[in-house]
Amino acid sequence: MKRLAARAAIIVLAAAPLALFAGGPASAGPGVALLDGVTFTATASGNTVTPTITNTLGADVYCFILGQNASKNPTSDQPDYTVGYPYGYLAVWTKSTWRTEFLNVPDGDYTLYSACVTEAPANSNVAVDVWKNLFATNQVQAIPITVPGKTCIGSVCLPGGGFGS
Repeated sequence: MKRLAARAAIIVLAAAPLALFAGGPASAGPGVALLDGVTFTATASGNTVTPTITNTLGADVYCFILGQNASKNPTSDQPDYTVGYPYGYLAVWTKSTWRTEFLNVPDGDYTLYSACVTEAPANSNVAVDVWKNLFATNQVQAIPITVPGKTCIGSVCLPGGGFGS
Protein backbone atom coordinates (compact mmCIF):
# COMPACT_ATOMS: atom_id res chain seq x y z
CA MET A 1 0.00 0.00 0.00
CA LYS A 2 1.31 3.42 -0.85
CA ARG A 3 0.99 5.89 2.00
CA LEU A 4 1.11 9.61 1.47
CA ALA A 5 4.21 11.11 2.95
CA ALA A 6 6.72 13.70 1.84
CA ARG A 7 6.01 12.99 -1.86
CA ALA A 8 2.38 14.00 -1.53
CA ALA A 9 1.62 17.58 -2.33
CA ILE A 10 -0.91 18.62 0.27
CA ILE A 11 -2.42 21.98 -0.33
CA VAL A 12 -5.02 23.74 1.76
CA LEU A 13 -6.49 26.73 0.03
CA ALA A 14 -8.56 28.90 2.34
CA ALA A 15 -11.81 29.94 0.70
CA ALA A 16 -10.62 28.80 -2.72
CA PRO A 17 -13.13 29.44 -5.46
CA LEU A 18 -14.50 26.36 -7.18
CA ALA A 19 -13.56 27.94 -10.50
CA LEU A 20 -9.97 26.97 -9.77
CA PHE A 21 -10.94 23.36 -10.38
CA ALA A 22 -13.42 23.82 -13.21
CA GLY A 23 -12.23 22.99 -16.71
CA GLY A 24 -8.66 22.06 -17.48
CA PRO A 25 -6.74 18.85 -17.81
CA ALA A 26 -8.29 15.66 -16.64
CA SER A 27 -9.89 12.39 -17.02
CA ALA A 28 -12.36 13.69 -14.50
CA GLY A 29 -15.03 11.98 -12.53
CA PRO A 30 -18.12 13.98 -11.70
CA GLY A 31 -18.15 16.15 -8.60
CA VAL A 32 -20.18 14.38 -5.95
CA ALA A 33 -21.66 15.65 -2.71
CA LEU A 34 -20.36 14.10 0.49
CA LEU A 35 -22.40 16.16 2.94
CA ASP A 36 -24.55 19.15 2.07
CA GLY A 37 -21.89 21.75 1.24
CA VAL A 38 -18.98 19.32 0.78
CA THR A 39 -17.96 18.03 -2.66
CA PHE A 40 -15.46 15.44 -3.83
CA THR A 41 -13.82 15.63 -7.27
CA ALA A 42 -10.88 13.87 -8.87
CA THR A 43 -8.79 14.34 -12.00
CA ALA A 44 -6.07 12.38 -13.73
CA SER A 45 -3.32 13.98 -15.76
CA GLY A 46 -0.92 11.43 -17.14
CA ASN A 47 -0.21 9.09 -14.24
CA THR A 48 -0.99 11.59 -11.49
CA VAL A 49 -4.39 11.42 -9.79
CA THR A 50 -5.56 14.49 -7.87
CA PRO A 51 -8.49 14.06 -5.48
CA THR A 52 -10.03 17.25 -4.05
CA ILE A 53 -12.50 17.88 -1.24
CA THR A 54 -14.14 21.31 -1.07
CA ASN A 55 -15.92 22.32 2.13
CA THR A 56 -18.33 25.27 1.92
CA LEU A 57 -19.99 24.43 5.24
CA GLY A 58 -19.71 26.70 8.24
CA ALA A 59 -17.97 23.86 10.11
CA ASP A 60 -14.92 21.63 9.83
CA VAL A 61 -15.37 18.13 8.38
CA TYR A 62 -13.33 14.95 8.81
CA CYS A 63 -12.88 12.77 5.76
CA PHE A 64 -11.05 9.89 4.15
CA ILE A 65 -10.02 9.18 0.56
CA LEU A 66 -9.38 5.67 -0.68
CA GLY A 67 -8.23 4.80 -4.20
CA GLN A 68 -8.32 1.31 -5.64
CA ASN A 69 -8.08 -0.53 -8.89
CA ALA A 70 -11.69 -0.77 -10.11
CA SER A 71 -11.59 -4.57 -9.87
CA LYS A 72 -11.06 -4.48 -6.08
CA ASN A 73 -13.64 -4.43 -3.29
CA PRO A 74 -13.22 -1.33 -1.08
CA THR A 75 -14.46 -3.06 2.06
CA SER A 76 -12.35 -6.23 1.87
CA ASP A 77 -9.30 -5.59 -0.35
CA GLN A 78 -6.22 -3.63 0.69
CA PRO A 79 -6.40 -0.05 -0.69
CA ASP A 80 -3.88 1.03 -3.32
CA TYR A 81 -3.87 4.70 -2.23
CA THR A 82 -5.27 6.22 0.93
CA VAL A 83 -5.48 9.34 3.06
CA GLY A 84 -7.05 8.99 6.49
CA TYR A 85 -8.28 5.44 5.90
CA PRO A 86 -8.84 3.20 7.75
CA TYR A 87 -7.28 4.39 11.02
CA GLY A 88 -7.57 8.15 10.88
CA TYR A 89 -9.00 11.08 8.97
CA LEU A 90 -8.05 14.26 7.21
CA ALA A 91 -9.49 17.53 8.43
CA VAL A 92 -10.98 19.91 5.88
CA TRP A 93 -11.52 23.22 7.59
CA THR A 94 -14.59 25.33 7.10
CA LYS A 95 -14.72 27.17 3.78
CA SER A 96 -11.58 25.54 2.40
CA THR A 97 -10.36 23.12 -0.24
CA TRP A 98 -8.05 20.18 0.40
CA ARG A 99 -6.27 18.32 -2.34
CA THR A 100 -3.41 15.90 -2.75
CA GLU A 101 -1.70 14.00 -5.54
CA PHE A 102 -1.18 10.28 -5.94
CA LEU A 103 1.94 10.09 -8.11
CA ASN A 104 3.08 7.40 -10.57
CA VAL A 105 -0.27 5.59 -10.58
CA PRO A 106 -0.03 2.61 -12.97
CA ASP A 107 -2.26 2.68 -16.06
CA GLY A 108 -5.72 1.28 -15.45
CA ASP A 109 -9.23 1.94 -14.24
CA TYR A 110 -9.61 3.04 -10.63
CA THR A 111 -12.33 4.09 -8.25
CA LEU A 112 -11.75 6.81 -5.67
CA TYR A 113 -13.96 6.70 -2.59
CA SER A 114 -14.52 9.42 -0.01
CA ALA A 115 -16.78 10.21 2.91
CA CYS A 116 -16.86 12.93 5.54
CA VAL A 117 -18.38 13.36 8.97
CA THR A 118 -18.82 16.49 11.07
CA GLU A 119 -17.27 15.03 14.24
CA ALA A 120 -13.71 13.74 14.31
CA PRO A 121 -13.37 10.06 15.24
CA ALA A 122 -11.96 9.88 18.78
CA ASN A 123 -9.25 7.33 17.98
CA SER A 124 -8.12 4.83 15.35
CA ASN A 125 -10.56 2.12 16.46
CA VAL A 126 -13.46 4.55 16.24
CA ALA A 127 -12.26 5.74 12.82
CA VAL A 128 -12.32 2.16 11.49
CA ASP A 129 -15.89 1.72 12.75
CA VAL A 130 -17.04 5.08 11.36
CA TRP A 131 -15.66 4.40 7.88
CA LYS A 132 -17.01 0.81 7.82
CA ASN A 133 -20.44 2.11 8.83
CA LEU A 134 -20.40 4.73 6.06
CA PHE A 135 -19.63 2.02 3.48
CA ALA A 136 -22.35 -0.23 4.94
CA THR A 137 -24.96 2.54 4.75
CA ASN A 138 -23.99 3.72 1.24
CA GLN A 139 -22.78 7.10 2.44
CA VAL A 140 -19.46 6.84 0.62
CA GLN A 141 -19.07 8.68 -2.67
CA ALA A 142 -17.32 6.93 -5.55
CA ILE A 143 -15.65 8.46 -8.60
CA PRO A 144 -14.41 6.25 -11.44
CA ILE A 145 -11.20 7.47 -13.06
CA THR A 146 -8.92 6.20 -15.83
CA VAL A 147 -5.13 6.48 -15.75
CA PRO A 148 -3.36 7.72 -17.74
CA GLY A 149 -5.51 10.79 -17.91
CA LYS A 150 -5.53 13.35 -20.66
CA THR A 151 -2.59 15.68 -21.05
CA CYS A 152 -3.71 19.24 -21.78
CA ILE A 153 -1.83 22.30 -22.91
CA GLY A 154 -4.18 25.22 -22.50
CA SER A 155 -7.55 24.10 -23.88
CA VAL A 156 -6.06 21.43 -26.20
CA CYS A 157 -6.14 17.92 -24.68
CA LEU A 158 -4.51 14.76 -25.97
CA PRO A 159 -6.06 11.36 -25.32
CA GLY A 160 -4.27 8.84 -23.12
CA GLY A 161 -1.01 9.81 -21.48
CA GLY A 162 -0.06 12.48 -24.00
CA PHE A 163 2.94 12.53 -26.35
CA GLY A 164 4.50 9.16 -27.15
CA SER A 165 1.54 7.10 -25.91
